Amino acid sequence: MLAASAFYTARCSLNKSPAWTETLKFHTGYAESEIMECSKLLALHHSRCGESRLRAVYKKYSKVENGGVLLLFHQPSLS
Repeated sequence: MLAASAFYTARCSLNKSPAWTETLKFHTGYAESEIMECSKLLALHHSRCGESRLRAVYKKYSKVENGGVLLLFHQPSLS
């Protein structure tokens, strides 16, 4: 469930439409409604990552020379 929720959260962050498909449901075994709560928790924890004890990791992956990958996913927009 965690993996499916993380995948769903990433798709929402990237504004993929639809965020969850019948193919994803088939392969994961989860309907969108079943992973929504876990996905919201993941997004909440992710949005607070700059405030956590792991600030060094947050800063490292926010830098352009490290690809700025963290900034791509910093504010997921869940439906």
